Order: sequence, then structure tokens, then C-alpha cells
Amino acid sequence: MGSREEERASLLTRDEGARERATGAVRSPRSIDDDDDDDDARRPPRGDDEGREDVESAVGRRSERCGVRSWSARRVASALACAVVVAVMGAATTRSASGGTRADARLGGEVEDTDLGRARGRRARVKPVYWWNPQGKTDLLAVAAGMDPVAHAYLPDTFHGYDAALGANEYAHPPVVSGSKTGFTMCIDMPAQNWDSVYAKGFGMLFRPGLCVERIKIGCDDALDSDVRVFSQSGYLWRGKRKAKDGEYLKPEKTHPGQVDIYFAHEAAGTFGGDLRSRKVVGKFDYVAYFDKSKSAIWWPFGPTLNTMTESFPAYTMPHSERIPGVAWIAIDCLPPRPGMLAHIAERFPVFSMGVCMHNYKAPRGLPGRGVENIVYQTKMARYMFYFAMENAAACEGYMTEKVWMALSRGSIPIYMGASSIGDMMPTKNSYIDIRDYDSIDALVEELRAIARDEQKYASYTNWRYQHPREWSEGFRKLLRVMSTDIKAGVCSVLQKGDVVYPKAAPIKGTCDHDRILGRNPLAWTIDDIDRRRPRDPTDFLEVIPCSEKHDPTDECFKWRETPIGEKAIVSPEEKRRRGAERRAEAAKAKAAAKAKEEPESEAAAKAKEEPESEAAVKAKEEPEAKTKEERLASPAPVVEEPKPAEEQAAKPADSAAAADDDNTALERQRARRARRAAAAAAAAAETQSPPRRAETADASS
Repeated sequence: MGSREEERASLLTRDEGARERATGAVRSPRSIDDDDDDDDARRPPRGDDEGREDVESAVGRRSERCGVRSWSARRVASALACAVVVAVMGAATTRSASGGTRADARLGGEVEDTDLGRARGRRARVKPVYWWNPQGKTDLLAVAAGMDPVAHAYLPDTFHGYDAALGANEYAHPPVVSGSKTGFTMCIDMPAQNWDSVYAKGFGMLFRPGLCVERIKIGCDDALDSDVRVFSQSGYLWRGKRKAKDGEYLKPEKTHPGQVDIYFAHEAAGTFGGDLRSRKVVGKFDYVAYFDKSKSAIWWPFGPTLNTMTESFPAYTMPHSERIPGVAWIAIDCLPPRPGMLAHIAERFPVFSMGVCMHNYKAPRGLPGRGVENIVYQTKMARYMFYFAMENAAACEGYMTEKVWMALSRGSIPIYMGASSIGDMMPTKNSYIDIRDYDSIDALVEELRAIARDEQKYASYTNWRYQHPREWSEGFRKLLRVMSTDIKAGVCSVLQKGDVVYPKAAPIKGTCDHDRILGRNPLAWTIDDIDRRRPRDPTDFLEVIPCSEKHDPTDECFKWRETPIGEKAIVSPEEKRRRGAERRAEAAKAKAAAKAKEEPESEAAAKAKEEPESEAAVKAKEEPEAKTKEERLASPAPVVEEPKPAEEQAAKPADSAAAADDDNTALERQRARRARRAAAAAAAAAETQSPPRRAETADASS
């Protein structure tokens, strides 16, 4: 243990020195020196509030150095250069004396250890830093992370007191297969690129040794010495890997009863993740990793991290006046009731639907594609004041994906709904628009209009981000901790605590239904009562105007029209069907008229002409048929002659030729004569060649 302590102290000192030389980070006069153990023992612990004065003085110096400039995408580079201090705030990327892990406070996203706490009397040096932004706002989350870069005590524990200092042999599930005394061997069924891991923050850490896992193997078929085996839901659902015809999971047999099998799933049991409802699948595993922490051993949610929150902070500070007063939406699938709800909002308020589903407006130029969450994406999407973040599985417990978290992180107020527990996961009650709070689409749109036209109203939804993180809900802070921590911390905690603390794998109930949404049955939200093929164009409400110099050249700017263009296209379903029938009838009539115009005569004249002709044609056809039938009945039956001898057959050509001379024309007689001459010549030639051929045959046989 002593060597590990010395190694950590050495690495901390080296890392701190490198960061100071690289960035010139501001250092607090009250910062705690790791080398002064006696001072640490005498000095009482400092809370975040005690360091506020140091933080404010550091903020002042940083503001003077960087200045307060107007925001534009062209100045992203300078902003990032000035903000690079966050990349190193508390970035002691070394293992603590207890061998634990810490929450991540660095740019880039992935952590290397998690004690989440305790450095056995040693504390990393404190550096009060803040992320520079054009509005001169202070990111108190970055400050808190910088003040407490190891323990992150402002974030509650989510791992049931996992103790990384405990020996592996003392775990509830010790490494009995590999026989190691220092850590576990873990196999993963598929390589990382084969997992459906879009928006799964920190997922890459699963494939790196660390914490209680000392060896990683890709592929579990031949990994006979693995203590832990990890299998992916995406391989079963989308790749057909290990899926039997009857739906059973074809998992390789355990090589030892003490082997632990874990199933990682990121699809909702009530929608695409039907495998989670099946005992033939879930019953094959010991534990499940899933986003609903009440039904899984390993909590594997979607969510923001300390990095993504602090990285998006400059976009978050974009003022109300620079945001487009409209609802943005980017979606691939059109599962109801989302399209119908959005189309009804679009009849009353600007909607920018920029994805494949219900497309009605182009996406911002240069917007990164799906799966990218960086300052460029967040800055471009932050220009929209609202985001329609409703899930395709809106009422599934715990199912809250990147849609809501990315919008929250950039200051686009999410229009959201989900299971009853979503309020516990949000930072504050007033940080989003909860669809469940409104009994009609008109009431919801009225709230959107009020926010769009009142800066103070908008601030009431976004002020939470300027508060200290301790003031956020416990559920949101727990989410931040688990998302900012090495994903293997959950695995190791399950191995250490076992099924006494964590639930064993069991089928998950998959109900994801709502009784009513905005005063209607969810199935009633369709586009059947809107007489348009796609949502109303947002420029019916907003006028495109030139942008000011502070905007990026690729930006679009808008202002409210005094009166919207056009009218609402909302009709009853019966009226829409009637209008559709009328349109189809008119189209058929126009087609028939065009066809009639191309004909030389009118349709009536052509019909009158065709009737007698058709009768005459039928009569003319019947007469020869009757005549032919009468002739056939009157003619004698054909006589079948018996075969004649060969002599008579040889004489027949001559008799036939004579008869032909009598009956046929001169031309026919001439042709017959030519044929006879040719036959005679051929016969003569055959008689001349016969003896030599017989001689040759005799020579060959001898």
C-alpha cells in the first residue's frame, strides 16, 4: 500500500506541474498543498462556499484576460482556448490510495478511477477555475468540480458504498475461474463498434482494464478463464447473434458455477426491447444493466456528464434575444403520438422539423450528424428556444434519452413527458415544460408564446444552470455521478455486494402507456385532422431577416410576423376524408377529360360508330364459321389406306408425277421434272461411290 501511496503522490505532483506549465491556471491563495499533511490534519474541511471568494477573484482575473466578447461560431476556437482550463481542473488522473474511482471532470469524457472519494488523508490541489463564455457567466458546476476533483462530494453516492480497497477474494462473487487474487478477468461478447452505443456516455471505458477488472477479452465463446461475461442486447436484437428460432438466447454454457453473466440493455422493454420481457432471454443471466435503476442491478442510463455539461455551458449562456422563438425537432422514426402532437403545435406556433420524420425545414448548415454531441452541435441547436424532446417510448419507467439531456445542457427548453418519475430526474421542477401539466394543445402553445416573448419568463426556466449543483435535485445529481464515472464501477459494485444488495435478473414489465395526453387519448393524436401532408412552415409565423455581425455567416435570423401567413388547416377527420374524396374525384375527372381531348372524335360519336361496326363484324364472323361447319358435315369421312408394299411405294412417285402433269400448271410440272432429275443424279452418284467404301470397311475390320 505504501508504494501505491508514493506513486499517487508522485503522479499528482507531476500532473499538477504539467497543467500549470501548460495552461497557467489560476491558483487559489487558499489552495491545499498535498505535501503538507500536517496542515491538512489541522485545517478543517473547506466547503465550496468557503472558496467562493477565491473563485470570484479568479473569475475577475480571467475576465480581464479574455474580455467579454460577442458570441459567434467563428470565435469558438478562441473561446475554447481561453476555456481550456476546464480540461485540467482537478484532473488528477491517478488511482487513489484506496484504489477507487472518481467522477470525471475533464474534457473528453472518460474517467480512469472512482473512489468517489477518499484519498486517505490526501487531497488534490484546488484550482478555482471557470469556463469562459461571451456573456461573462460563471459555471458553478465547473467551479465545484475544480474545488473537489476527487471526491465530488456535491454528487450523492450511487454505488451502495462500493469499496475499491477491498480485496477481490472478499467480494460476494470472487474471481473463482481465473483464480486471481488481485482482480477479475472479463470477456465482452462483441467489440465496441458492434454495440448500439450511440449517446452512451463513457461506454468505451467498459473495454479498458481498471478498477476491479485487470484483464479484458473480446469474445466469450473461447474465454474459458473469464470470471465475468458481458453480453449485449444490440447483438441479440439487431444482429441476430445468439438468437434461436424460438427467441431463446443461445449463450455459451458456464465453465464454472461461480462465473457471473451480465446482460447490457439500452432498449425499452415496452417498445423495441421485447427480449427483456422474455424469461428465455433474461433468465439466462445473473444480472441486468438497464436504464431503470429500480429493475436492474447496474444502472446504465442515458444522461449528461460533468464534461458535456461544462462543455455546453457557453451555448447555454446564449441570451433570449439571440434564440429563434420556435420548437426544433430532429427525428428518424415517426412512432405515434409524436408526429400528430407536433403537427398540431405547428398549426399554432413555429416548428422546425429538420429530421426525416415530418420534415418541413432544413437543418442548420454544418450541423454534425447523429451521435455527435460537441460545442458545434450544441451551439447551432441552442439557437432554437425550445426542443420537442418527447421519447418514442414516452411512458417507460426510467427511459430518458439524449433528447432531453442535450436540450437541457444547451438552454433549449425541453418540451417533455414520460413516466411519473421523470420529475425526480430533472434538475428542478421548472427546468422543462412538462406536457402532463397542460390539458389542451392550446394551453401548451400559450405557454410557449409567453416564454418566447418574455425574457424573464424564459429565465425562470433556465436559471437553474447558474445555481450551485447542490441546489439541483438529488436524482439529477446521482445521474451526473453515474454518467461521469467509469462504467465498470457498477460492475465491480455488483460483484462486491452480490444479490444481497442488487436484484437478480428477472423479466421486466414492458408497459409504456399514458391514459391521456393534452386532453386526448394518445391514439387520437394523428395528422388525420390536419389538411396538410407535413407540419406547417415556420415562416408562416416568422419572417427571415438579415443577421447582425455577431452571428455566424451560416446562421438564419427571424422576427415575428404581425399576422401569420395562411390559416390553420385543422379540420375534423370526416371533413378531411370528404375533402380527400373530392380531390380524388376531381383528379379522375381531369384525367378522363385529357384522354377524351386526345381522341379524334368525341366519346359519344366514337361509341355510336363502334356499335354497328361491332355488330357487322360479329355477323361476318358467324357466317364463314357456319359455312365451314356445313361443308365439313357434307364432305365424306377421310379414308385411311393400309400400308403398301415397297414396290408400289417406289412406283408412286412416277404415278404422282403423271397426275401432277395432268392437273397442275406448267410451272408445277417443270418443278416436278427438276426434282426427278436431281433424284436420279443422286442415285447414280451413290452407286459409283459404294464399292470403295465397302473396301475401306473391310480393311478396317481386318
